[in-house]
Amino acid sequence: DEKKRYKNKQLIKTLLCEEKGIRLIHIFEDEWNTKKEICKSILASSLGIYKQKIFARKCEVKEINLEDWKKFLHENHIQDYTFAEYRLGLYYKDELVQGIGITKSNHKQGEIELNRMVTKLNTQVIGGFSKLMNNSIKMWNFSKIYSYISRRLFDGKGYYASNFKIVKINEPTYFYVKHGQRFPRYNFMKNKIKKMYDMGELSYWNENETEELIMNKNQFGKLYDCGTIKVVYYK
Repeated sequence: DEKKRYKNKQLIKTLLCEEKGIRLIHIFEDEWNTKKEICKSILASSLGIYKQKIFARKCEVKEINLEDWKKFLHENHIQDYTFAEYRLGLYYKDELVQGIGITKSNHKQGEIELNRMVTKLNTQVIGGFSKLMNNSIKMWNFSKIYSYISRRLFDGKGYYASNFKIVKINEPTYFYVKHGQRFPRYNFMKNKIKKMYDMGELSYWNENETEELIMNKNQFGKLYDCGTIKVVYYK
């Protein structure tokens, strides 16, 4: 039906391109406006273009303190900062050039999740991801680490080359959009919409209507991504 076609529109484009050996990257307008240099770095990396290439064997493995982690993500990751309990980095000549963040999963109770993998802009650290994963397993004795690959931005080759295995293909999910600003869907679960309405942050509420209809009447549009690929790294 029309609703299902709209939900899968971006994913279908991606799959059609994959069939022809083309990698399609979807960048949202707000990402281009606010994270332009990061977007350019993703595009350059997809073409194999880097300003510097570093071998992981020449890097030192160290834990990353929280302030350095926040700064590094803000400057180099398109999704910006998110908390990670365990943070491990590769340092080249005392400069952080690649890092991973690992924490307890928000999606599945009991699972440990790699929620950020980030490399300095326009830089390739050859063998870096594998080195970080191997060291994290040894340091913190994890048996499995799960992660999610965004299909609209990445093809997952770096994960598969680092011995991650596919667990599940997840369907596209959505964001809400208003005045060019994009919001995660979990910001607008029905109980949160009611609170926002009570606080005067939204102009419309009706408990008998769906989340989507209420948001539509508050002039929010819906924007879908391409879904994710859930992967796992074993000890």
